[in-house]
Amino acid sequence: MTFLPVSANSNCGSSEVKFSRDANGALHVTIDTKRLHLRSVKASEKDYKFHENLFSDPEVMEKFGPGQARTREFAEKKIREWRNLWDQYDPYSGLAIFES
Repeated sequence: MTFLPVSANSNCGSSEVKFSRDANGALHVTIDTKRLHLRSVKASEKDYKFHENLFSDPEVMEKFGPGQARTREFAEKKIREWRNLWDQYDPYSGLAIFES
């Protein structure tokens, strides 16, 4: 498997891609476009709380999976799963997406 060096920054049209490593050596990516900010999901209180709020919202969850609101424990489990997949070089997991 080939990867860009973790210090690389790439400009792709109107988007910017950045790779970095944290103090524990975990790879993180951010992608910024005019409309969106994508970044690696982190096992952090901030991400746990964000996803807890998202997964516990019945209006959101009626369109996701079995259609029922979920708990913080579910959010933490999903983040651990996404981080594990990301750490195993699955490029299609573990990104949080926000409007810019």
